[in-house]
Amino acid sequence: QSGGALLCLVSRNEELDVRAVLQERCEEMELREEHVVAIRAGWGRKSESVLELASTLCLGASTFLFVDDSPLECAEVAARCAALGVGVVQLPRDPEAIEAYLAQSWLLDEPVERSKTALTAEDAQRTVLYRQLEERKAFVSSTASATASMDAFAASLNLRVDLRPITEESAARAAQLTERTNQHNACKHPITAERLIEAVSGSTCLTVDASDRFGHHGTVALIVMDAAASLIDTDGAIVADSSTTASPSAAAPTATFVPSAIDQSAAGLEHVVQIRCWLLSCRSLHLGIEHIMMRHVAALAARLHASHLAIHWKLGERNEPAAA
Repeated sequence: QSGGALLCLVSRNEELDVRAVLQERCEEMELREEHVVAIRAGWGRKSESVLELASTLCLGASTFLFVDDSPLECAEVAARCAALGVGVVQLPRDPEAIEAYLAQSWLLDEPVERSKTALTAEDAQRTVLYRQLEERKAFVSSTASATASMDAFAASLNLRVDLRPITEESAARAAQLTERTNQHNACKHPITAERLIEAVSGSTCLTVDASDRFGHHGTVALIVMDAAASLIDTDGAIVADSSTTASPSAAAPTATFVPSAIDQSAAGLEHVVQIRCWLLSCRSLHLGIEHIMMRHVAALAARLHASHLAIHWKLGERNEPAAA
């Protein structure tokens, strides 16, 4: 859990009874209620609870591992969810054998690529951050439709958004976002912390922190945009590209262009600022953060005398929300 893993409980029981056990027997168990992100208790299929948790927590089903000692429950979840990538671990019935069994279960091994990634402050606080998510969603569903505008909604949420240039301290978290963010990620392309720091030369590279009435979100977004405008023709073809060593994922530049109002009026050409990376953590979606990000980027582009923004887009498995 200190490395960012989340724990959910799925039980065939009444939720009040499950919470009562966690509270009343807290001295007998290492597991406490505050360790649990979400509880789904009821009499339906456990596979439905797993998929509902994935949707509510904005996580891919393939990130879930179902652990149970019932062969029937494990078989039911596997039949419904294995094709979606949900792992299933069936525990032995003998309590004395569980610890040794878990130690040898390869499904519980940390992925190699993740073990090489530096832990961030958000990893250590991930359980708290996701517990806040359910409270936040309840507030959004009850308040968003009652407010007259997105600005009014943000004010009712006490939303604060800070955009700042990337630093060596924030680069590790920014790199992590490029790997893990799927839904609101216009062009998913994992970028290392070192490459992001290099991108500062010739690019505007911004991290985004947010907080609201429910707590601090942490660093939840990343923007990498060219520090100067590109020149394009009326068909959208790039005539002169501002990128130098700026883009973490772009091909070699064709030219360096410094915009001017005189050039823009000639030959039907337009000045465009290219956004190479645009992403926002799904747990912070639909709160108005993306609107604030866009306003900030538009203001930066206006200072460069640009008339358009061009966001690099690549269709992914789950990034339809970014297109919206």
